[in-house]
Amino acid sequence: MQTVQPTSSRLPGGLDSLERRGRNEAAARSESGRLAREFRDEVRQGDGERARWSLFGRGWVFWLVTDLGLLALPVPVVVMMPPVLECRHISETVGFYAGGSFKTCAREGIAKRWSLLDSRIKMLIRQSGR
Repeated sequence: MQTVQPTSSRLPGGLDSLERRGRNEAAARSESGRLAREFRDEVRQGDGERARWSLFGRGWVFWLVTDLGLLALPVPVVVMMPPVLECRHISETVGFYAGGSFKTCAREGIAKRWSLLDSRIKMLIRQSGR
């Protein structure tokens, strides 16, 4: 009597090849998992170069604060400088009236410019004044 093998093992795309492909895929997954764990551990330990650049590589909070600071810095300068320069010019050329000083002149000028900026920002937000 002749032993007949099942058709699945005789065909190129049979169950044996599926089993082998499944084993290969499982081995590949375990290998990729091992590589990912090694990379994760390496990142956690952080060699000198990676640790030094971590502030710039993943420090999005640092860059956000830097951007906001660079955007917010010119506003006080633009608001404060013109009144201070104007008061300096007045003190050098004309002088102040009785009871007036450079400090009060600068304080009033800065307060006026802040209130003007505040009202313009409110108009933009409310979309009025078009």
